Amino acid sequence: MEREKMQVGRVTGAHGIAGEVRVTPLTDAPDRFAEFETVFIGPKEYEVTGARLHQGKVLLRLTGIADRTAAEKLRGQTVEIPRDEAQPLDEDEFYIADLIGASVFGSDGERIGRLRDVLQTTGGNDTAEITVESAQFRPDAKEEKQAMRPLFLPFRSEFFVEIDAAGGRITVDVPGEYWEL
Repeated sequence: MEREKMQVGRVTGAHGIAGEVRVTPLTDAPDRFAEFETVFIGPKEYEVTGARLHQGKVLLRLTGIADRTAAEKLRGQTVEIPRDEAQPLDEDEFYIADLIGASVFGSDGERIGRLRDVLQTTGGNDTAEITVESAQFRPDAKEEKQAMRPLFLPFRSEFFVEIDAAGGRITVDVPGEYWEL
């Protein structure tokens, strides 16, 4: 599930009138934006001419983005870098991007679904969004639509028992009360 490019942020709009692009970082090291020579926003590659942190966001100056209107046109797009420029990992670490789409199984071996996303929060308690492929996990649900709604689980080691990023397999231990949420 390894990808060529790694998401490092999402454009949330413009900052000021000179074309600075406001980015919500999706990385544990937002100060690294200053080291990037280029970034990809959508299909286009931009040269980074300046980067600074401001109120929890990253403000980027990009070649070819000279005013607020041009910066606003990038709103909602992801900011990516080539994988070889990503932060190096320790032995038991992985990139979240490599887990998206992985098969998720319960500790009993029963397939639950797939990892759809990991919602990164400012409080440090990331939350995994898991698609649910069977109504059997919520037998008390009144409608199938309700039974099939995503499972949200804190992305912590007590719930994520085993992660095999290369094999695209995750084993989770889901307390019963999480199925009721």
